[in-house]
Amino acid sequence: MLDSSPQKKNFESLLTPFEKILLKSKTFAVSVSGGSDSMAMCLIANDWAKKHNCKIVALTVNHQLRKSAANEAIVIGKWLESYSIKHYCLNWDEPKPKFGLQASARQARYDLMIKWCKQKNISVLMLGHHLHDQVETFLLRVEQNSGTYGLASMNSISVRNECFLLRPMLKLPKEILQKFLIDSQQDWFEDPSNYDPRFRRTHIRNIVNRLFHDRLSFKVISNVIGQFRILRQNIDDITNLFFKNAIKFSALGYGTFSYKLLATLPEMVIQRILVRITHEFGGKIYPPRGKSLKRIIELVKTQNRFFFSLGGCQFVGTDEYIIFFRDQRSLIAKEVASGDEVLWGNTIKISICGPIGQTAKLGPLGKRGWLKINKVSDYEKPINMPHTVHYSLPCLFDEYGVVHVPGINYYRPKDKINNLRIASVKYVFN
Repeated sequence: MLDSSPQKKNFESLLTPFEKILLKSKTFAVSVSGGSDSMAMCLIANDWAKKHNCKIVALTVNHQLRKSAANEAIVIGKWLESYSIKHYCLNWDEPKPKFGLQASARQARYDLMIKWCKQKNISVLMLGHHLHDQVETFLLRVEQNSGTYGLASMNSISVRNECFLLRPMLKLPKEILQKFLIDSQQDWFEDPSNYDPRFRRTHIRNIVNRLFHDRLSFKVISNVIGQFRILRQNIDDITNLFFKNAIKFSALGYGTFSYKLLATLPEMVIQRILVRITHEFGGKIYPPRGKSLKRIIELVKTQNRFFFSLGGCQFVGTDEYIIFFRDQRSLIAKEVASGDEVLWGNTIKISICGPIGQTAKLGPLGKRGWLKINKVSDYEKPINMPHTVHYSLPCLFDEYGVVHVPGINYYRPKDKINNLRIASVKYVFN
C-alpha cells in the first residue's frame, strides 16, 4: 500500500507494470469524468508521461443526463489546460433507454472513447478504477451469482477492439487518491448519480464504504478477490494453450477442435473457451449468460452431434470435431469502395481494391448467395464442411448478385459491371 502523502514518484510507480505498452504507444488517452479517481489518475499519468517522453490526452463523456454536465466538462477542460493536457468532450447523443440506464451509459462511454481512440490511432485508454470499485464490482457479481471467472472482478489489463484498457489503481483505496488531490490543491466533482437510491450500485457502494471502515472485513474481501484472480489466471493459461495447440483456424473463416479433448476439461475451462470464442470470433464484448453456457456445456458433455448458436457464433458437433464459425445473422452489410479498409463485425479486417468510382455491398454470402454460385463450376468447392459455414463467408455483391467471394476463389463470370475485389481478409484475435 502506498503512503498517503503525495510523493509523485511513488504514485508514478503504479504505471511501471504497464511501461512496455505505454512506451510503445507514446500517446495514450485517459478517461476523465471529473471525479477524484479519474482526476488523480490523469495527473499521475501526466507526470509519468513527461518523464518518459510520452503524451496524454484526456477524454470526458457527457451522457447528457444532467443539465450541469456540459458546464462541468468545460471546467474539467480548464483544470487540465493548466497542466497542458489536451482535453476532448464526447457526447452521447443517442436516445436514452427507459431501463438499465446505468449499464447503457457505461457501455456508451466505453464505445465513444474507444471509437475516438481508434480514429486517432491511439491504442491505450487508461481508466481510474480503484480498490473501492473493485470490491463494489465483486459484491455486485456475488449478488448476480456470477461464476468463478466473473468473481475475479476487473482486470488491470484488458483489450476491446484492439484498444488496451489499463487500470493501474485497482489496489488503491479512493481516500488515498482524494488525499493526493487535496495535497496537490486540485478540485474535483462529485457525480450526484453515485448517491441515487434508484440504482442498485448505489446500495452496494454504501456497503463498500461501511466495509472500508471495518479494515478486517475489507481486507478479507480484497484477499478473496485476489484468490479468484489467481484462479482466473490459471484458467486463462489453460485456455491460451487450448487456442494455441488444439484449435485449427481455416482461411475460410471457421475453426475446429477435438470434441473428445474438450469433454475432458473442467466445466469452468470449457466455459472460458466458449466465452473467448464468442468474444474474439463472434465480436461480442460481454459474455453470454451463465444459464445459456451451462445448458450448452451439458449438451457438449453428453452428445457428440449438435447444433447451437451462442454469442454471434454457430457451433456444429460431429463425431470427432466441433466446428465453429461466425453467425451470418450477426454480420451487417455495408457499402464499400476501392481503397476501403474496414473492420467488419469487430473481428474481420477487410481491404477492397478495384476501379475508382465503383461501389458494392460487403456482407455475408448467405444461403441465397450460396445456392446461386453453387450452380457455377468455376470456383474452389470446399470439402466436408457444413453449408452454414459458407453462408457466413465475406463477399461483395451488388444489385445483380454476388461479385466476389475470396474464401472459395469465386468471381462472377465475365463480369463487365463490377470489378471490385476483396483484396485481403484477416481475422483479428486479441
